[in-house]
This record gives sequence, structure tokens and C-alpha cells, in this order.
Amino acid sequence: MESQNSKKLLFLSWTIPPYISGSAYISHQLARAIPSHEILAVGGGTPFQKSSMEYEHVHYHYLPTEWSLNGLGARFFGPLRWALFPFVLILLMRKVKTQAINKILVVFPDGYFLLLAWVIHRWRKVPLFSYFHNTYVDNRKGLNKFFATWIQHKIFQSSTCIFTMSEGMNEYYLQRYPLLKDKLVVLPHCFSVSDGQEPKALVLQPGKPLQCVLIGTINQSNLEATKRVMDVFAKHSDQFHLDVYSPSNKQLLKIKYQLDLDRPGLAHRGSVPQEQVHQVLQQYDACVLTHGFRGEYTLVEYQTIFPTRTIPLLVSGIPILAHTPEFAFLTGFLKTYDCAELVTTADEEKLVVALTKLYNDTGRRQALHAKQLIAAEYFSKKRILGLLNKYLNQDGG
Repeated sequence: MESQNSKKLLFLSWTIPPYISGSAYISHQLARAIPSHEILAVGGGTPFQKSSMEYEHVHYHYLPTEWSLNGLGARFFGPLRWALFPFVLILLMRKVKTQAINKILVVFPDGYFLLLAWVIHRWRKVPLFSYFHNTYVDNRKGLNKFFATWIQHKIFQSSTCIFTMSEGMNEYYLQRYPLLKDKLVVLPHCFSVSDGQEPKALVLQPGKPLQCVLIGTINQSNLEATKRVMDVFAKHSDQFHLDVYSPSNKQLLKIKYQLDLDRPGLAHRGSVPQEQVHQVLQQYDACVLTHGFRGEYTLVEYQTIFPTRTIPLLVSGIPILAHTPEFAFLTGFLKTYDCAELVTTADEEKLVVALTKLYNDTGRRQALHAKQLIAAEYFSKKRILGLLNKYLNQDGG
């Protein structure tokens, strides 16, 4: 029997808390901005975890879609995951049937959840909204691209509105899919500092190495640039020190990506819950932001990616060293606000010069602090939620 409560938004996202990732972070910021009685938040979970839990005032529901061996080898379970799609769909239908769902918002990156959303949209005959953090078809090959093309076509065709996470991505989609121009809307990530945790500028300790931090997932979107940055810190450990916070453990980073963190100037500090990121950043002299120049992704992916970790770095007020290619939209954004010390070429010496400048130039550090807080306003929760509500309610639902 369907609940007689107020109408709800079905919010579908592959990664949600307590999972630590950029997508989980983005999804949670959106979900927590929507009143709890107006949202049914559903995401992926392991087959053996609880079916629901409360996380920072958001009640999340989990579907058994994530198969692995202690977090490893998930890609080998891909066929099983898809074979169980009808069972997962039935579980989702049962959740939806008890709620007065009047619209759906599905978050990419994951084609599986896009397809779940599309089937529920057809079944319930309610408006569908999609939110793309990354390109989909444009970053797939072979058989994966064939299925991605079919799923993306269904989503594009059925979506009342297609949100993209940056102007750069929106511009690409307008060029690549001109018929979607009336559906495409830029919806940046959102962020808010809670519990009065205001940013502050730290005073450097004379005679000690510049204490820097790199935080977030390390993968093909930033791997090549991250390796170069780590090499610089290892070679200049008497001047600079880098603490790395990543969901991937030190051994996995070494085996999978050949990242050696057992060198002077480097330290792996494990993962950090999203709600503690702001406090952790306040302990450092500078933040490091890396964005791949090349790698296993397509060129358009490197052009349009906007790393989620950029936002808490801006909000922190701690000066940022950004190692990002000239062609990336991220670079253009940082230049527009002049809110980071930029190194846009694959040159270790320029990285050393930029780090030295952050250490010696107090005026530049103060200027970056002020400009970062201005840039962070672009991602304010109030602004983004207002934009989201404007389009979710345009159908009068």
C-alpha cells in the first residue's frame, strides 16, 4: 500500500555514504540539502550489509549491487551484478511502492543505476531527471560502449532535465548533442561547512618543511599528475612534506598504481570521513590538487572532469597548489578566480618553484585564502539547492 505522506523524490545514486568517494560526497551533499520527508535516497551496498541506515540526518536505503572480495576484484563480478538486475529491480520496486514518489533524480556515474531509474520512470510514469558528473558513452569502448549508448539514449530521451556538473561539461554536451540544448542545465557540486567550522589561515612555522596535504581518491583521472607531485616531494623532503589521505591503502596504491609512499617527504594517513575533511585540512600549510594530463580515459574526460575534492579545498581557505593541464575546464575555473597557485605543464621544476612561492610569499598565501572563499560561494548549498528546486518543480509536480 502506497504511503499517504507528502510526495517524495526518488534519489538514486550508485555511491552513497558511508562509502568514501567523490560521487558519494556529491550525492550526500545534495541529499542532505533536501528535507528528509521529501526524499527516498537509494544507492548501492554489499549483499551482507543492512538494508538501510541513518547518516548525518539522511536515511539511506541500500540495494545489493556491490560484489567483491574484501573490496577487491569488483570488476570480475560484473556479469553476476547484471545477472541479478531483475532481482535488484524488484527490491527497488518494493521500496518505491510504499512511497508517494512523484519524480526521480538519478546520479551518474553508473549505467546500472541509470537503467534502474529509467525502468522505475516508465513504471510509475513520473518525471525523470538525470545528473551527469562524468561523460558516459564518450568514455567507453567496445561492447561496453554499445550498451552505454543504448542506456544513455533512453535517459537523454526520457529526462525532463539533464544536469551537468560544470560549464565545461555542459559546453561539450551542447556540441556533441545539440538536440539536448533545451534540457541541459549546469548544476555544480554543493558544499557547506557545518557546526561553525569556519576556515582559517595558518601561520607557517619557520625552519620546518611546508606541510602539505593531498586528499581524495587516486585513480586514472589524476594518477599521472599525482605521481609527478609525489616524486617532487620525495626529492625535496627537506623543504616540503606531503600527507596523503586516500580510501585506497598504501599497499594497494603501490601494487596497482606503482605509487611508492615509503619515501622521505611522503606519508599515507589512511582515509578520512567526509564530515571530518574540513577539520583535517585546517592542520596544514597548503593543499595539493592534482588533475591528470593524460591516462586511460579519453581526452574529453580529462577536459571536462571537475574533481570533487576541489570544493572542500576551496572552502578550507588553506592555499592550494593545483597541478592541472592547460586544456582542462578546472584550470579555466581556477584562473578565473585566481584561487590557486597553478602549474599547468608536466615540469617538476615548476612544481618546486610553486611550492617555494607558497612557503616564502605571505602576501600570495593571504590573497589565495581570500579568493578561495569567494570561489567557494559558487558551490554554496543554498544557491545549488535553489537551482535544483527550480528545475525539479518546473513540471508543477
